[in-house]
Amino acid sequence: MGYTNMTDDEVFSSLLPTIKNIYKAFKYTGISFDDYSDIVLDEISEMDGKVEETVFKNKLKKRMNNEVSKMLTDSDTASRIIRSYLDVKVPKVDSYESAIKAFKKLDSFFSKYDFFMGRESLIDLLSNNEKFSSMTSYILKEKEKDIALGKSEDIFDSYFLIYTVKTYFELHGMPIKEREEEIDMIGFDSSSDLDIVSLYINELNAPLLSEDEEKALLVKIKQGDMEAREKFIESNLRLVVSVAKKFLGRGVPFLDLVQEGNLGLMKAIDKFDLSYDVRFSTYAVYRIKMFVSKAIADQSRNIRVPISRQDELYSYMTKIDNLEKKFGMNLSIDEISMMLGKSVDKIRELESLKNDTVSINALVGKDNDTELGDFLSTSESIEDEVIDSFLPEQIMDLLKKSKLSEREKDVLLSRFGIGRSHVWQLKELSKKYGVSKAWIGQVELNALEKLRRLKSIEQFSVYMDNPDLALRKLEEFRKKPEKRERRKTGKRGSLLKSIYEYFDDFSREDVDSVLDDLNEFDKNLVFLRYGEDLDNPVSTTLFGEEETKKFYGALVPRMRKKLYALQEEAKPNNKNNIKQDVFLTESLVTELNIDEYTKLIQILKKPDVIGVMTGLSMKEKIIVSLRLGYVDGKHFSVDAISDFLGLSNHDIIKTSVEFMTKHSDKVDSILNKAMDFAFDSDTSSSSKILIKDKNTGT
Repeated sequence: MGYTNMTDDEVFSSLLPTIKNIYKAFKYTGISFDDYSDIVLDEISEMDGKVEETVFKNKLKKRMNNEVSKMLTDSDTASRIIRSYLDVKVPKVDSYESAIKAFKKLDSFFSKYDFFMGRESLIDLLSNNEKFSSMTSYILKEKEKDIALGKSEDIFDSYFLIYTVKTYFELHGMPIKEREEEIDMIGFDSSSDLDIVSLYINELNAPLLSEDEEKALLVKIKQGDMEAREKFIESNLRLVVSVAKKFLGRGVPFLDLVQEGNLGLMKAIDKFDLSYDVRFSTYAVYRIKMFVSKAIADQSRNIRVPISRQDELYSYMTKIDNLEKKFGMNLSIDEISMMLGKSVDKIRELESLKNDTVSINALVGKDNDTELGDFLSTSESIEDEVIDSFLPEQIMDLLKKSKLSEREKDVLLSRFGIGRSHVWQLKELSKKYGVSKAWIGQVELNALEKLRRLKSIEQFSVYMDNPDLALRKLEEFRKKPEKRERRKTGKRGSLLKSIYEYFDDFSREDVDSVLDDLNEFDKNLVFLRYGEDLDNPVSTTLFGEEETKKFYGALVPRMRKKLYALQEEAKPNNKNNIKQDVFLTESLVTELNIDEYTKLIQILKKPDVIGVMTGLSMKEKIIVSLRLGYVDGKHFSVDAISDFLGLSNHDIIKTSVEFMTKHSDKVDSILNKAMDFAFDSDTSSSSKILIKDKNTGT
């Protein structure tokens, strides 16, 4: 969406939700909202009155990342930010596995901002941060013996974790066994590879440097001594080989890995600071791994996979290889899922990443003189095969990035047969969700409209016969205002409140909590009433008289009861509150007739009703039953009951309050029985329910 012919302040106000979301993501930095607002206005001003939301969002995120990088250059500020990041961004650590994940998250953070934590700052973090200390303790509890034997590099993928445990051992005077780096020849593809690698390794004869020699050379390098720099590089080339060796079998030739690692080594020399108070190799390994990992991500496959996914895939393949060797058989996806504790969908996703594409122009045959494409069948075009192969995956990525609800995603995928055994009909989905076919159709249309407004949908224009025309039509569609007509109710056509406005005497968090706990049927009823976007009810004709009875007669009282229970939990000292609020509803029947009263008397004679109302007087039974919806799910107003029974309003209210006070132990069972009658077709009535709106009085 674009913003033109507006002042900077007006653009700021229009984009405020986006601005707040981005601020929330960077709040751990401690930047005040005032300072952040100045940054936002700078970015808006630079766009010279032509602000497009997606472009602005990306520019603002980039600017904020740059601000974080600047802040991390100051050691005190960096320590504060990292402690805050641990508290806000790193989930609770309660096991070895969660500690590993936490260290990897920190690794990603440091890599993103090209940050290295000095030894003094790390020791301070170990000593004074409870969460970080806990993370380290879980690691040591599980792997202390392996670390003492010098196997840290073999068992951990996280650079920062290796650095941390080594620092911990050193700090506590715990020895770590020195391991000589043996550059063996295992893992190479052919004898020619071995010959080239052996030749390179034999040239690495520069002696290792002592700590004092290392510091002396680094000082000279900082002064611009190129001869010292060359000597320092030569003395550390074996370190590059030892790091690159751990990445064998990742689809990139070994010497290419070494070459990339050498670039990382030179970058490490430029960036290293003696104030870090660590050996150069500790810092250099981090840089070398970064360059080697990037080379694998860029070069190992025809279709690039992000570094994080590469590491995840390699770890997965290693585990599968070990399991299949252990059991001596190929494992099914279900068996792998059970053994690794991952979902079947996750295993299928990883399996799909294992196989790379092959160029149709790749040379094959004994003499490498024929292209692979010459052997492929031409019954279906290569373009069609590519579309069939990649389009579903791109659609899944689009849905993940969208803000569609899980229900909307499921309806779209089912209706188009993506990831399903067949294309679902409206009738099948209506049966699955317990709603009408028209409602499913409306969900589908709304979801498609939301997708058309996404910027990322434009990538699919390449699949159209006329991509330019498709993009023009998409732009025309986006210029149309979004349809968001709030549903009207009542004779005067007043706007329906959202469910949060409806329960405005409760917090949004409590309402969401109660909504999450609803069963599937009740959730469908809520969405049928308000639509998928609960903040903005949309027009529908599907919410009829029967749905009104179920919603207002049973679901609303039950939700209100749970909401009051949540409030009571938050106020443990307020136990004596009167619970008459279960009688409150915005949907009250204002007239009571003789047929309804007769039906109530018949209901009160039923054995199961007599059982739950034991100890109540007949007057209490009648008033409570009429208030709680025993007759067709209708909640009768105080006026309706007093007019029919010839009692005063005060008498009706007093009886209700006394019931809640004296018989609080019976409330749940009586309310549940009322809900049973609300859904009982034997007691349903075709008489029209008269709804009284509190705002309009109609």
